[in-house]
Amino acid sequence: MHLMKEMIELSGLLDKVASESVESLPKEYDEVVSKVMDKLAPVKSRTIVIRPNVPWYNDEIANQKRKRQRLAFYWFG
Repeated sequence: MHLMKEMIELSGLLDKVASESVESLPKEYDEVVSKVMDKLAPVKSRTIVIRPNVPWYNDEIANQKRKRQRLAFYWFG
């Protein structure tokens, strides 16, 4: 948060408050904050793989799998 404040101060946005019109300030603010956020917290893309359901996998198998995982955690956890 401290770094963000410093970057906004260094952008000169605060100096423009007194000299620019009120109508142009929101756009300027948005541009400066967007640049700062892109620098501090860039957008990361993720890939999500959606696999189709297989016909042989059912609730009974899912329950047994959960049971096995709980027992494995109990013994080796």
